[in-house]
Amino acid sequence: MPKNLYSSSLELFEVSFPKFFKKVLRFFKDPLKEPISPESLMLARDSEKKLSKGLLKLIIHGYTPKLGSVVDRYCENYRLRIYTPLSPEPFPVIIFYHGGGYVLGSVESSDPLCRKLAKDLDAVIVSVDYRLSPEFPFPTALEDSYSAALWVNDHITELNGNAKKIYVMGASTGGGLATLVTLRNKKRKDFEISGQILIYPWVSGVFNYESFDLFKEGFVLSKKMLEIFRKCYIVNPKDFQNPEFSPIYDKDLSELPKTFLMTASHDPLRDQGNGYAKKLLKAGNRVIYKNYLQTIHGFFTYYGIIPRGKKIYRDIIQTVRKMLYD
Repeated sequence: MPKNLYSSSLELFEVSFPKFFKKVLRFFKDPLKEPISPESLMLARDSEKKLSKGLLKLIIHGYTPKLGSVVDRYCENYRLRIYTPLSPEPFPVIIFYHGGGYVLGSVESSDPLCRKLAKDLDAVIVSVDYRLSPEFPFPTALEDSYSAALWVNDHITELNGNAKKIYVMGASTGGGLATLVTLRNKKRKDFEISGQILIYPWVSGVFNYESFDLFKEGFVLSKKMLEIFRKCYIVNPKDFQNPEFSPIYDKDLSELPKTFLMTASHDPLRDQGNGYAKKLLKAGNRVIYKNYLQTIHGFFTYYGIIPRGKKIYRDIIQTVRKMLYD
């Protein structure tokens, strides 16, 4: 097992994967198979919500932390869940976008993690329950995500938040949405985003990276599953390279806020995340990049049951806190 938790070099190198962990991963199956039916969608979504409850939730996240409040707010097309810490001070506000390939995921599935983040970061977390595909295809998720960001800015005083410390954060699909929101806001200049925290983000709809073939199966997120997700969300294949789905193809990545971008060493999305970090740096942005070693897609959500997961979680929290408070 490598001594270091991560590599911060943009030049990737391959590391071995723990054999015992690889054997455990054999039990993980793709949540969806084609043809997709309303029944199979409901079953997959219900199964995912169960993972955030009961004994598994306790093992991964520990006991539920005490917070000042947890409330739901309903907007026209989506729901927000707002987590406020106990301290009365004006907080940084983090808009959180869950993962799930634009098909799965919800505020319920990300609830334990968001509670932990609110406490450990001492920040207001606003979790966005954007509408899912295939019922609501491209660009619905982005429209809801950007609308939610505008809502946060408009209600910053009500949230006891600091208007100069609004951040976007997301995992996988959510990481892609976070940076898409940042890019749209750069063009429209509706409010100020202080930073973006991108956790193994999905930033390219074209699967021509080496990691897609290196880790196409056996590492939780399969290449086949990504193809199914993409087919559900993107109706027209011409949009695979649309910058409002694939931000890596945006022609102007300059003048973006400080970015913390992390990838997993054994993840089909690794190389596109790494490529996006390189493009952000080349465009003159401040970027912290970490490729966490001997780990897989989803390590941030399931940190409590993977090797060195708790150490990785603590490292991420320390890095994000520096972004929020330095």
